Amino acid sequence: MIYQQKIKNQLFELYKNVYGDAAPYIKRWEWEIEQNPYVEDIKIIIAEYGNTIVGASTRIPFKVKINDKILNSSFSINSMVHPDFRRKGIIQGLYKMSFKFYPLLYSRAAVPAMYKLLMKMGYQAIKPNTFMTSILSITRWGLWRLRMYNPQINIDDIFIDSKKGFYNIKEFKKEFDDFWERISPQYSNIIVKNSAYMNWRYLNIPNRQYRMFYRQDNNNIVSMAVISQSGTTAKIVDILWDKTKKNEPFFTIKYIKNICKKCGFLKILCWTPMAELRIALKKNLFMDKGEVCTFCVFTHSNSNQYFSDDAEFHFLDGDGDSEYISL
Repeated sequence: MIYQQKIKNQLFELYKNVYGDAAPYIKRWEWEIEQNPYVEDIKIIIAEYGNTIVGASTRIPFKVKINDKILNSSFSINSMVHPDFRRKGIIQGLYKMSFKFYPLLYSRAAVPAMYKLLMKMGYQAIKPNTFMTSILSITRWGLWRLRMYNPQINIDDIFIDSKKGFYNIKEFKKEFDDFWERISPQYSNIIVKNSAYMNWRYLNIPNRQYRMFYRQDNNNIVSMAVISQSGTTAKIVDILWDKTKKNEPFFTIKYIKNICKKCGFLKILCWTPMAELRIALKKNLFMDKGEVCTFCVFTHSNSNQYFSDDAEFHFLDGDGDSEYISL
C-alpha cells in the first residue's frame, strides 16, 4: 500500500509537470480509478528515469461482444510524458507494452500527431469518424450566431413525459441488466454493459450531469438513452434499443429531438460509426458534418477473426473518454 501511494504521488507530480496543475487529475482519480467497477483490471503503464516517473499511459478496461465472442479490451487515456523527456519514443514504448495485455485496444487521439503515431504502431481507423448534427431551430440558431440570442439552458429542465412511455432513470438497477440480457444478442459488435458500470459512468461521475431515460412498451423496456450538455448543444452519448421493435431507434431519437428543442437547445449531436444508428439519425434530419474524430483500434493478428466491420460497431461518446477527459 505504501508503494502504491508512492506511485500515485509520483503520477500526480508528473501531471503537474505536464499540465501545470495536478488538482483536476487528483480530483478525477478517485472516480476514474478507485471507484471504477473494473478497478482490478486497470493498468497504468509507466516509464521511469531513476526513481522518477517520466511517462505514463492508463488503460481503462471493458469487454466487447463481437458476434458470439466476449473479448477483453481497453480504452487508452491519460497518456503523458515529462517535458524534459519528450521526443524520445516514450509514448510509443508505453503503447507497445500495453499490446500484450489485450486482444483489442481502442484509442481516440487528441491531436493529429498522435493519430499519425497510432497508425504507425499498427492501429486501424474506425470509420466513419464523424458527428451527426441536427439544428433544432434554424431561427434561434441564426440569432445566436449573430449574438442576438443568448439562451439559458439547463439539462435538468428537460421534461421526460411518462404519458408517452418515457421514464427518468434515477439509478440503474436490475431492470437494466434484464434489458441488456434480452437485447445484447441482437448486436453483433457492442461494448458489454451492466448496471454497476452505468451507475459509475453516468451517476457517480463528478462535475457532469446527464439525463437518462427508458422508453417502455407493455411494461417492457424497449429503449434507453443518455443525453449530455455542452453549452447550447445537446449530445446523445448513449442509446440502446430492442431491435425487434421496428420503430426503434427512430422513435426514441425523434423524442430526444423534441424534448431538447422544447428545453431550448439549439442543436444536437451524435457520434457513432454504426450504420443502423446513422440511418435512423438521418431519417430524423441529422446531417453528416465530415470527419472530426480520430478513433482507432489495435488488433492482434489472432483477434482479427473476431473483429467485425465498423458499420456494425455500436460505440458512442459515452463508451469512451471524450465525455469526461477534461473533468
